[in-house]
Amino acid sequence: MNETLLIAIISAGLSALINCIFQIVNKIIDNNKERLQKNITELEVYKEKKEKVYIAAIGRLLEIRRGFDYTHEMVVSNNTIQQKIEKNNVAFAEISPQLRLYAPDSIFNEYYKLSAYSRFAYAPQNGPRLVEDSKWAFDTSITILARLMQEDLGYRELTSEYVPIVCPRCQTEHDVYSKCPSCNMKYS
Repeated sequence: MNETLLIAIISAGLSALINCIFQIVNKIIDNNKERLQKNITELEVYKEKKEKVYIAAIGRLLEIRRGFDYTHEMVVSNNTIQQKIEKNNVAFAEISPQLRLYAPDSIFNEYYKLSAYSRFAYAPQNGPRLVEDSKWAFDTSITILARLMQEDLGYRELTSEYVPIVCPRCQTEHDVYSKCPSCNMKYS
């Protein structure tokens, strides 16, 4: 009888020990899953914020592009346009610092170069204005920047897809990243 009692006590202790080991292993697995899920969630939130900043940056550049088609005199004489410009300027005030925070240097530098063209937006009638080819080159530069942003977000690979464009001078279809093979027009 002592032997059966001893065997029962050892069996109960052994099963409790095995149960504790399984609980510890399950707890470790749960903690690792939880930590992994937290990291994935943080990356998704970061990517969403980055995407919103990129969209706002492209929106700002498109606003600058729209400004090429208006003169200062048109803006002064039209209160609706003037209010819209002021509203957009307030909305876009924090784009550069946010872009500096989220974007790699290549994207930020390209945005900064393109945003320097804002001096030509809403320029006086007799002041420095861009010609149509320059406006088209600005549009193309925005497209290139958008593609860089898409690559950074992981939406597309720049080298995986050939996107032809039509040259504004000679109407030849070619790649957007090179100069025109017919008229040698460069996009920088």
